[in-house]
Amino acid sequence: MGHDLYRLIEPAISRFPERTALVTPDGQSVSFARLAATVDAFAAVAAARGLKGGDLVNLEVENFAVQVCLTLALSRLGVVTVMGGSTDAVLATGLSLDATITLDPRKDDHLRNLIFDQGWFATPEHTPDCPGFEQPGAMALIVGSSGTTGQRKFMPMSVEQFAAHLGAYNAAYGVDAATRLITVGALTQWGFLLIMRTLMHGGTMVPPADSPHSTLERINGYGVEELCTVPNVLMDLVQSQRKDPLDLPSLKKILTGGGSISLQAMGEAQTHLGARVRSAYGATEVGYIASAWLDELEGRSEGAVGFVRAGAEVEVVGDSGSALPRGGVGEIRIRTTPDVQIDRYLAKGPQAEDTLRDGWFYPGDTGHLTEDGMLVIAGRTTEVINIGGNKLAPASIEATACRIVGVRQAGAVGLRNAAGFEDVCVAAVCDASVPQAALQATLSDLLGSNTPLRVKIVDQLPLNAGGKLDRQQLQQWFAGD
Repeated sequence: MGHDLYRLIEPAISRFPERTALVTPDGQSVSFARLAATVDAFAAVAAARGLKGGDLVNLEVENFAVQVCLTLALSRLGVVTVMGGSTDAVLATGLSLDATITLDPRKDDHLRNLIFDQGWFATPEHTPDCPGFEQPGAMALIVGSSGTTGQRKFMPMSVEQFAAHLGAYNAAYGVDAATRLITVGALTQWGFLLIMRTLMHGGTMVPPADSPHSTLERINGYGVEELCTVPNVLMDLVQSQRKDPLDLPSLKKILTGGGSISLQAMGEAQTHLGARVRSAYGATEVGYIASAWLDELEGRSEGAVGFVRAGAEVEVVGDSGSALPRGGVGEIRIRTTPDVQIDRYLAKGPQAEDTLRDGWFYPGDTGHLTEDGMLVIAGRTTEVINIGGNKLAPASIEATACRIVGVRQAGAVGLRNAAGFEDVCVAAVCDASVPQAALQATLSDLLGSNTPLRVKIVDQLPLNAGGKLDRQQLQQWFAGD
């Protein structure tokens, strides 16, 4: 008998059949029993449409609840779900697919296109054979890196590896059956991990609404105890609270990850949302690595993300590749246990560096470790903006911009100008009281008047499916000016 991702939540289904497992985007409550029935129905249709063990399938269905149920259903059949966004984007990396489950027909002679419709929800006449993945360590998911620079990488993940990632989260954050509102996409590795962790303990997963204020109302309506989100979304919620505050008596914890966040922003979130804030740092290849509550970060250097967890090893190396002593600033590398760490890529962008080397994962971050084991991130090795030999980290520029009164969020990139040099380009989400000329002048003073600077005020920053700042799209915004 095989095993699959569905079996990770099967005990909760048996124990809490009538408890709400998840809330759909349109506000319907789905019990654990109904979740199980939906997974069975989807598995039956998928099998009837010819999907079989070992097939690689991409999902082009936007509804998060459907995404979760389809992923679990395919896993029961031994079918591998590819978490990669659009099918065209996946194929562009050279990764092969056997089928796409989609809402719209695709013109592709080499790929089965299974149209998802209401017929998938019908109670099956016959229970399909669900062998799962018969070999231990077999590939159960293909997960993608964030792709914020346009160079995505896809990697295999087994049921055992996924369970080990869950175990690391459980050790850090507990095993309570909380009601969580999760803004991270279900077809990202981190988003799916957060959802499965909620379900396996009998908790309830609530999705965000279509606006920050409506999302806060949803927190109240469903008694959400924990918010799992990314910095940009968190700051949108804070701004909504400033304009039209709500009491949020049920909310106790906020977990933010997927990108850098300043201590000031964490403090504002804790003040306006009334819940303790915790940052998390990690990567798809190695899972959760470091975390800390705001009160553990206060007084630390900007960029501090948390204490390195047990079972993870972090080193900072210099240009020679040798490990530096505590306090030395250099490139970060990470090593975790074999049951967690990804050991290879299946496909990656043509210009993507090989970040898995000699048993270490190199995330592309620079920083240092303090004497007491706090990890501090300074920036990205691949995103350094070179201004006449003066190298600036976009994360540092963003933190500087966010210290300006009235600036809520900022994104920075470098863009080569007509003379062949790089301009510092900053897009900022600001209060209405901040004029663009004043923002440009203030930021120029902070960065130095010799820094070639272009600034624009925007309604929102471009984000990818995982909620991270999409720097490639941000560059395109400035290139189009």
